[in-house]
Amino acid sequence: RLLTQGWPMWAPGLAMLVVGGLWAARTTAGRSIMERARFDLPIIRTVTRPADLARATRTLAVLLASGVPILDAIDICRALSPWSRWARFWEGIETSVRDGRGMSEKFQSDGLVPTSARAMVSAGERAGRLPEVLHRVADAADEDLEIAVKRVGVMLEPAAILILGSVIAVVAIALLLPVFKMGTVVGG
Repeated sequence: RLLTQGWPMWAPGLAMLVVGGLWAARTTAGRSIMERARFDLPIIRTVTRPADLARATRTLAVLLASGVPILDAIDICRALSPWSRWARFWEGIETSVRDGRGMSEKFQSDGLVPTSARAMVSAGERAGRLPEVLHRVADAADEDLEIAVKRVGVMLEPAAILILGSVIAVVAIALLLPVFKMGTVVGG
């Protein structure tokens, strides 16, 4: 009854929640909260970090392999992500490259990149094969992403089963309740 006849109560609340969420995403405080959730909540972090890393390193690898100057490639990669943590990451790399220290130093000083990827970038930079190594880092990040998505799916399956079971139970009770009421009216 709440869903069919009570919609004047819950529909405006749902609409206000959606509009408020969209409005909050455009404010600085709202974006800050979304960014903290995206980078710090354990379940979300396990999926978003490998995805961001794969996109960034693959783009950088393609640009460097195509002959784009490294500072221009870093600038393009900075524009890929709307998140300030990645912007700071790329700014640090750009500063390091401008100062002649190379990329690997800043790759190692940030928590966005796993240790294995840091070591690969450092080795690739020393060997002069950075684009190839960045492709490998992106491939490894894609594999980590697939594993993370499977893990999150396994973790969310029980919750999905409980929610779906609850919905089915409510529908079944809503369908059977009139039958039981009719039986008591007829039975007297």
